[in-house]
Amino acid sequence: MKKFILISIIVALFAGIGCQKQKFKDSDVLATYTDGQIIRSDFIEWFTVSKRLRPETVNVSIRSQEWRLRELFFERMRVRESADHPFFNGPDFKRYIAFLETEHLASYTNARLRHELQIDTTIYDINIIRLSLDRYELKDGKDVEFEDNKEKAVESKMPLVNEILEKLRKGENFDELAKEHNQGAAPTERERIGWTIGNVIQNMTDKAVYDAVRELRKGRHTTTPIITEDAIYIVKLYDSKRITNKNIVNRTLVKDPQTNQRLATLIQTDAVVEMMDAIMSQPDVSFPGRESNFRNPNEVLFEVGDEKYLVRDLNELLAFVSEKLWMPMSFEDAVANERQQFTLDDKRGIANQWYHNVVLAREGRTREFDQSEEYMNALQLFRDSEIDTIYRFIFVLGHHVPTNAELLAYHNEKNRELLANPQTRRMVPSFASVRDDMREELYNNTRLNNRLAWEEKVISENNFKIDEEKLVPEIPLRPGERPPAPTY
Repeated sequence: MKKFILISIIVALFAGIGCQKQKFKDSDVLATYTDGQIIRSDFIEWFTVSKRLRPETVNVSIRSQEWRLRELFFERMRVRESADHPFFNGPDFKRYIAFLETEHLASYTNARLRHELQIDTTIYDINIIRLSLDRYELKDGKDVEFEDNKEKAVESKMPLVNEILEKLRKGENFDELAKEHNQGAAPTERERIGWTIGNVIQNMTDKAVYDAVRELRKGRHTTTPIITEDAIYIVKLYDSKRITNKNIVNRTLVKDPQTNQRLATLIQTDAVVEMMDAIMSQPDVSFPGRESNFRNPNEVLFEVGDEKYLVRDLNELLAFVSEKLWMPMSFEDAVANERQQFTLDDKRGIANQWYHNVVLAREGRTREFDQSEEYMNALQLFRDSEIDTIYRFIFVLGHHVPTNAELLAYHNEKNRELLANPQTRRMVPSFASVRDDMREELYNNTRLNNRLAWEEKVISENNFKIDEEKLVPEIPLRPGERPPAPTY
């Protein structure tokens, strides 16, 4: 009987847990309004993808959920209102949003390519002995620069090279000889260079050295000196290992964890650079770079396939940004009215980034990354967020700087009762002494009132309501624990 009761309790407990899990579904309607609704999955996607906040911060508190739901509703309303606004239907804005969408697809493509990158390379455990050809030693013991007389410099070093090779043939330690004789860039404080990749070997030494490393058998050194433009090298290969994605994911490149991390970073960076170089060097793309004449509107900035991008296109885009798409972030910006001015160097930098984005975005379309549901959803959220920001700053908040007449009227209204009484009139500060502070105060108050009035209007007109029963209850924090901070 006791056993049956215990089983019943356990079953009831798990049933309760199951109900608790089923209580909150992705399809739950969290809020409604006249023309639509906000379901949990849309809310979480907007929260994490569009606002780039950590998923666990969604349900910090009931108040936070309600505030975020209101924000999502307001964003949808602002985007809806913008659909019929001339500003968002003109050619200037369409050119601007196309520019941003290209950048967005380029960023998405870059992330996908990095994630799907197939690694197949070799790492090498090596050490080198490097004898510099920058100087050579005369018979009297004085060092003299060889001044482009490479043959003489090589000749002066060969006795030492032959001496080192003879010691190696007799079994002397390569690392000790490297410490004793290395000249120039090779490290001397370590036993050996250690594990590295091909590109690092080439950058550190020369392609001829890397070619020699690839030909060596494990545990062997070069028996013939490698002569380059600036040095003579003797190289030893201690070990080599083929590396694939599996090694990097499982961190099984080598035994040392720090070396593992360093090699993984080097390999992935090298593979990304190689991949990007291949994409950017396709035969039907052209970028004159700093050779472009930015003062000629008809000058071609770059070409991608059949499309030509002119200086005029860049100028029109930047003119829209500086003249029409002006969103002062502070009162000081609004008063100064200092709109963005683009220098020649700014234009060159933007043109370069634009070129890379166009080529990378085309690669994404070729691979049909832009057809994935994930990308299409993210793109819509991105567009809505951009439109929302612009509409909110320019057309909801506004940035009207009060005139002196408006400030004087505001000053008198604030002090109306004091001014009406002869005994307190002297307590009122002079208009001249508080004018600047009042201008900022009235500016901020105007923006706040504009926002509150707009929000009240759209809530009442659209019958916006939140279903509090569908919100996730607050999870009490432990003593000393802080709520998770948003990650931007």
